[in-house]
Amino acid sequence: MGRLAVLGRLERDGPATASALAAAERVTPQSMARIVQHLIDAGLAERDTDPADRRAAIVRITEAGRRQILRDRGRSSAASAGPGCSGSTCRWR
Repeated sequence: MGRLAVLGRLERDGPATASALAAAERVTPQSMARIVQHLIDAGLAERDTDPADRRAAIVRITEAGRRQILRDRGRSSAASAGPGCSGSTCRWR
């Protein structure tokens, strides 16, 4: 389970608590806390107080996180397209 998987979940499902993310990704809350902190430190996610429960924190993806996902998807699409592809350009043989 990687950081990009958590970003993808935040993009698909919207903001969530770290404990909800841990349950969804089937990792310990301690592991998810480290992943979330790394994403926050990298500027890919942010943490806000839950308006419904001021004791809880909500994690949400940032615009930088969305751009990271798009870059990652572009790389994986190019890799699956075959040799001679990088980004949006391909040289077919």
